[in-house]
Amino acid sequence: MNKNTVIKELNEYLKGEFMGIHAYEHYIQHTNDQNMKKSLQQIQQDHKQHAAKIAERIQNLGGKAAEDNGFMGSIRESMMMIKGFPDTTDEILKES
Repeated sequence: MNKNTVIKELNEYLKGEFMGIHAYEHYIQHTNDQNMKKSLQQIQQDHKQHAAKIAERIQNLGGKAAEDNGFMGSIRESMMMIKGFPDTTDEILKES
């Protein structure tokens, strides 16, 4: 596999991490359960750390790391917003 293909694939993965970060932000904002909120924050931090490592790897390969989830990711997020994110703790647990 050539370097440009690796960079492209890593950027696609990175965009997915950004989608996860955004989704967990919504979950965090919509739960009143403090234990749930702390757990979701930890998961979100893990996604942020993974994103930083992937971005670093892309840069080390000479590529430019994606800075957001991209056009298609934004469309997917918009569709999720229309569909509606879960708002209760039980719904969040089922969704995540």
